[in-house]
Amino acid sequence: MPDPATAPSPEGFVERRGPDRRRRFRRREDRAAITRTMLAALVSICGGFAALYLFLAAIGAVDISDALVASGVALGLGAVWFVGFALRMRSGGNVVLRVQRPDRERRGF
Repeated sequence: MPDPATAPSPEGFVERRGPDRRRRFRRREDRAAITRTMLAALVSICGGFAALYLFLAAIGAVDISDALVASGVALGLGAVWFVGFALRMRSGGNVVLRVQRPDRERRGF
C-alpha cells in the first residue's frame, strides 16, 4: 500500500511535505514575543476592567461604599495597569505614545 504522503493526488501532484517537526516554538525569540503579547493583553484587560468600574461608579450604577470587595478588585486591576504603563514608559519613552510614524505622511511610504 503506497504512503498517502507520496501518492499522487487526483490532479497528478505528489505531496512532498512531511509532517511538521516543530513541537511548540522554534526559537527563544518566538517564546519571548508570545510572552510579551500575552502580558500586554493582560495589562490592557486589567485597565479596561478598572476603567469600566470607574465609569459605572461615576454614573451611579455602583455604590463604592457598599461594594468594598469590588472596589478593592478594581483598585488592584488599576494598579496592575498603572505598573504596566509605567514600565512601558520607562522602556519605550515617547516612542510608545507616538501612534503614527513621522515619515508615514510622505508619499511613497
